Amino acid sequence: MFHKEIGTIGVRLLVFSIIGSLLIFTIVSTLAIIYEYRQIRDDTLENLEILADSTRREIKDLLKYLQARVTDFSSDGQIKSTLKELRTGNPDRVEIIARLNDHLTKSKLPIFPEASEIFVLDLSGVALASSNPMQVNKDFSLSEWYTESQKETMVSDLARDPSDGEYQWFATAPIIDETDGVRSGTIVAKLDHLSMLNVITTGSNRSTESTTVEGFKRIRQTGETYVVNRDKLMITDSRFFNNVILKQVVDTEPINRGIKMRGMYIDYRGVPVFGVSSQRIDKLGWTVLAEIDRAEAFEPIRGFLTALSIIGVVMIPIVSYVSFTITRSFVELLTERDHNQRELEQTVDQLQQQAEENVSLQTQLQAYANQLEETVNQRTQALQKAQSQLIQAEKLSAIGRLSAGVAHEINNPMAVISTCVEGLQSQLSDVSIPETLKDLPEYLASIWEAAYRCKEITQKLLTFSRQTALNFTDTDVNHLIREVVTLVEYEATQAHKQVVLNFEPDLPVIQADRDQLGQAFLNFTLNALDAMSIDDRLEICSSSVRDAASIEICFRDTGSGIPTGILDKIFEPFYTTKGTGRGTGLGLAICQGIIEAHFGHIQVESRVGVGTQFRIHLPIQEIGGKA
Repeated sequence: MFHKEIGTIGVRLLVFSIIGSLLIFTIVSTLAIIYEYRQIRDDTLENLEILADSTRREIKDLLKYLQARVTDFSSDGQIKSTLKELRTGNPDRVEIIARLNDHLTKSKLPIFPEASEIFVLDLSGVALASSNPMQVNKDFSLSEWYTESQKETMVSDLARDPSDGEYQWFATAPIIDETDGVRSGTIVAKLDHLSMLNVITTGSNRSTESTTVEGFKRIRQTGETYVVNRDKLMITDSRFFNNVILKQVVDTEPINRGIKMRGMYIDYRGVPVFGVSSQRIDKLGWTVLAEIDRAEAFEPIRGFLTALSIIGVVMIPIVSYVSFTITRSFVELLTERDHNQRELEQTVDQLQQQAEENVSLQTQLQAYANQLEETVNQRTQALQKAQSQLIQAEKLSAIGRLSAGVAHEINNPMAVISTCVEGLQSQLSDVSIPETLKDLPEYLASIWEAAYRCKEITQKLLTFSRQTALNFTDTDVNHLIREVVTLVEYEATQAHKQVVLNFEPDLPVIQADRDQLGQAFLNFTLNALDAMSIDDRLEICSSSVRDAASIEICFRDTGSGIPTGILDKIFEPFYTTKGTGRGTGLGLAICQGIIEAHFGHIQVESRVGVGTQFRIHLPIQEIGGKA
């Protein structure tokens, strides 16, 4: 009946609406629980932090009060005068000490209710007088607090007396003789720590029995505030265990970290708690901790979860009924719309089928035409590129052959000219030159320089045309570059141009013609220096390219850069941008020939006003194909 009333689609919509509603309820409930969790956590930690900080302040105030009290006693005139009498060797020593005992018992102990005993130590640490006669003549010099008490007024850490097991907590102050400023003894007050520290940590006092009255600082059922000393021992009562003072080890995260901390951790009972630790108290190194069990802190969430569960149970039938009613109306509308839609779609399908039949043929013809046009364009571009490369290759081949012939033809006459000039210069150096021939040595020098320049040009032409044989040997490229830089280092320094070497330390050795490769590196270096101004920088780097089994040498300068329009021409023979007499235009062409003869290649990048970078790739394999 239900299925017939709303149909398959309606059932799906109904299910989806119910699931969606429950999902939304679940998400909202989860977010509410997370918010409540964080709110409870933050409120709990804030309250604990207030407890810990207030407890720390009260303890510090107590320590200041105790120090002030014994300091006041140390300035007592009768105590000072008695010690002075004893120092002078008065024969009535017993009577004097008796008077001092009586003074401490009747005058000092009543006005210091926090102290259970008051006694005076001599300079050796032995009790001269005390409100407790049993303490007289007792030696305290070996006590942990005694050495520190000689320096300043202090309150000692809590400890146990090894002889009787009683707790020991003392406030001490040195007694200074005003006449000579010398310490004459020490006033000591033995303190009742339980009647003071437990009042502070619990908010209540401790009775003479072993039970402890709950105080306002012990919040709820598991909250407690307690103090731990620097040895990780509890020095105040525990809410959960008896007889813990100086016995219960507190090896928890806040104590180990030694800083102020708030958060969740495992307490000394092994129970997860929310807790806050204070900063350590002065020289005593005490830490105040305020804690509450995590389970109790989150107790309010249980009621919240119960309420959410009740709401969820009530919502399910309500949501189901509302969803069913809405779904049934929606399905009726969908059914009517689907009927109209199907009729319209049938008509549209018929029209589209006819249109597609007409368009299909046209689309195929257009695709064939586009494909043919693209193929023609690709072939035309490839043909033009190949033709351009062929023309360039023929030009370079012709220039190479011409250069080789011209170089060989010029080399011999130039050698004769330079030899003759050197001979004439040698002869003229031994004879006196007539006045009419006084310019002859200068002319001979000019002829020799011109002949030498012609010889250099022909040598570059021979190198460009590859007429010189290459001698491949093991070559350390880093070392070769250092030798090249040595040649130009003085010139670069004088011109205030910086040359920086950045080599890979273990660069592989390659097979190369050391002289030819050095000439190429020198050309790259000189070209860079020519393009640089004062304070510009040339960086020469080397690195290995493992995947390509090759090395890379990079010449990177911060000079004037090369315009984009002539970047493709810089390797053409006789092309130069330098002024007359400064270049032949063969430098980069020769460099390219040398690198290609080593089966390498060159990449160049340049930006005007930024600089130029030449990257040279040379194979690591031996020439001839050996690995």
